[in-house]
Amino acid sequence: MAVQLIRQGGGRQIIQRYGNGGFRVSGVAYRGSIVVLPDATQAWEVAAFAALSPAAFADLFARAATLDLCLV
Repeated sequence: MAVQLIRQGGGRQIIQRYGNGGFRVSGVAYRGSIVVLPDATQAWEVAAFAALSPAAFADLFARAATLDLCLV
């Protein structure tokens, strides 16, 4: 079952739907894991919890000063 979330925001990424192994963010469909940042969405190579490591979060750590929340 797909769940629809709509967030309004000027220039920000809007999570519109998720479910069935994918996401729709700001009109773009993604399959698998993604990282949604305030200004960009990108594929994330982590496909399982066991694959999480400090290296998997390197891009987020680099932007840590500008992020308020990290939801995994």
